[in-house]
Amino acid sequence: MSRRLLSALQYPNAKDVDCTKNFRQIVSWLNENHIKRPNKTLKNVNSQDWDKDFEQYKKELGCPIFKTNLEDLQWILGYAIQNETINNKEKYIKHAVENLKICNVPDVVTENPLDKLDFHCPEFDTGIKELAKVLDITPHPDPLVTLKSVRNVISKRLSPSAVENPKEHILTGTPISFSRC
Repeated sequence: MSRRLLSALQYPNAKDVDCTKNFRQIVSWLNENHIKRPNKTLKNVNSQDWDKDFEQYKKELGCPIFKTNLEDLQWILGYAIQNETINNKEKYIKHAVENLKICNVPDVVTENPLDKLDFHCPEFDTGIKELAKVLDITPHPDPLVTLKSVRNVISKRLSPSAVENPKEHILTGTPISFSRC
C-alpha cells in the first residue's frame, strides 16, 4: 500500500523502496514536497536528534500515536495525499468527472431473448395477432396496444387466484355493442 501511495505522490524509485530502511528519507521527502511544514531538522536524516524532532513533527501534524514507524508512515502518506488533493482540487475533479462519465455507461450483457425483439418487424406483428386470436382479443392496428391487451388478459384471467376460482373472475352479462357507446 505504501508503495502505491508513494508512486501516486511521484516519489523517486517508489517501486524499489524499502519503507523500513528508507523511512527517514521518505518522511523528509514528503515534508519537503507535499506537506511543506517549515522543519529543517528533518532534512538531516543522519542527525542523532532526528527521532525526537520526528515526534515533535508528528504532534504538529496531529498524527495519532502508533506503535511502529510503518504505521506512522502510512498516516503521513495519507496526510500528504490529502494535501495533494486539496491543493490540486481542479485537476482531480476534472479526472473524477471524466471517470464518472465512463463508469455511468452500463455494460449490459443479457441473455434475455425479449431484449433482442424487434417490435416493428412483420413477424412480431403476426405473432401478437395470433396470440390475441388465441385469447379471443380483437387486435388493434398497433401491435404494441394489442400486446398491452394481451398482457392485461393474461395477468387478470390467468393469475393463480383466477385459475383456482375461475367463477369469480369470469365476466358474465349481456354484451354491449360498440354502436351504443
